[in-house]
Amino acid sequence: MEQSAFKAIGIYAVIILALVRFMVYPLHDAGAKKQLIFNELYETYQLKVQQAARQALDKDKRVKILTDKEVIGRSIYERGMPFSVIQADVLENILKIVEKNGLTVQSLEMPEPITGKTISDVPVLVRLTGKPETQINFLKTVLSDGRIMLVKSLDMSKGGNDISLAMTIITFRMEK
Repeated sequence: MEQSAFKAIGIYAVIILALVRFMVYPLHDAGAKKQLIFNELYETYQLKVQQAARQALDKDKRVKILTDKEVIGRSIYERGMPFSVIQADVLENILKIVEKNGLTVQSLEMPEPITGKTISDVPVLVRLTGKPETQINFLKTVLSDGRIMLVKSLDMSKGGNDISLAMTIITFRMEK
């Protein structure tokens, strides 16, 4: 009886060990997958902490923009100057350049300025006719003037020997 009991206990032990193996290994694999996911999330967390620390340092290092008021003053109109005076000044400069280049002024317009928080746009619309070479010289001269100017729109059309040029020139006024 001892031998049959010993065999039975051995068989039961093998069955129990087999059941434990089939139950533990899947749990172990699931645990390994969860550990892998945890490690990836932890690395992501560490990277975000480092990035936040760098951003905090960047916020502490405020960038100081130094501007020479004399240089800006020569290239952008001052805050107190009315828009109409700025537009009149731009038109006066354009008319001087037009006379030098021998172009014909068809019309001049002064659209409403676009005010901004730090810089306002002051547009002037000019329509000219003349030879292409003189118009190109006109554009070069206008844009190389002392003030910063931007050609927002430019429309050229041919009419006979001359070319019509319609353009919107924008100058700037400092608001702060």
